Amino acid sequence: MKDLITLEGYNEITRLFKKLQEEKKHWVKEKQIAAEQGDRSENAEYQAAKENIRIIDKQLFKLDRIINTSQAVDISKRTNNDIILFGSNVKLLKNEKEEVCYQIVGTNELIYLQKIKEGCLCISNISPMGKELFRKEIGDTFELNDNEYKIISIF
Repeated sequence: MKDLITLEGYNEITRLFKKLQEEKKHWVKEKQIAAEQGDRSENAEYQAAKENIRIIDKQLFKLDRIINTSQAVDISKRTNNDIILFGSNVKLLKNEKEEVCYQIVGTNELIYLQKIKEGCLCISNISPMGKELFRKEIGDTFELNDNEYKIISIF
């Protein structure tokens, strides 16, 4: 079974993958130029280019794995906001006084979407909060980590 990822997360990861591929081409050229300058073991430019290529290759490998093992979900086509599903934005009332907002996204995209979208903090669908919210409806209440939550909107 493939890991879920929002279409926005998938697009961001593929954009980053392409950007890193271009960046790698630059460092490969830099490495070739530096190699022509002589002794590679004492050539700082050669060593730096080689290290940058190694770092980029690790990132490309990780992104490629995410791209090939994920199923992108286009949440913009969802019309039913009566129940919390993957990709939902949820506004909660915490302890009857503080409003908090979350968007449920895939674990693999979470580090690439480390931002607040529409005032909502991105959380993983397999996090304790993500699991607790799944399939709940407006008006439902639950407790988590000594806090009480009430679902006030889903969008």
